[in-house]
Amino acid sequence: MLRKIASRRVITWGILIVFCVGTFLINKTLPGGFIPSEDQGTIYAIIQTPPGSTLEQTNKLSRELQKICQGWTVWSRSLRLPAMRS
Repeated sequence: MLRKIASRRVITWGILIVFCVGTFLINKTLPGGFIPSEDQGTIYAIIQTPPGSTLEQTNKLSRELQKICQGWTVWSRSLRLPAMRS
């Protein structure tokens, strides 16, 4: 069946055009992305300190990073999650 369709140029081009128009119409009607808007624009930073560093040292570095990021004009809020090494 595929050989019969592929050998007829008009049918092949017609199917291709239908798929292209369908794709265009679907993109116009669906939302711009499937990622919720509250998840967009998130930056994750991992702070890895040398072995033997204390949690206080890691907290100090994370506060410094937070201060740097707060200087950005697009900054809205932050969440710090310091954790111990496993």
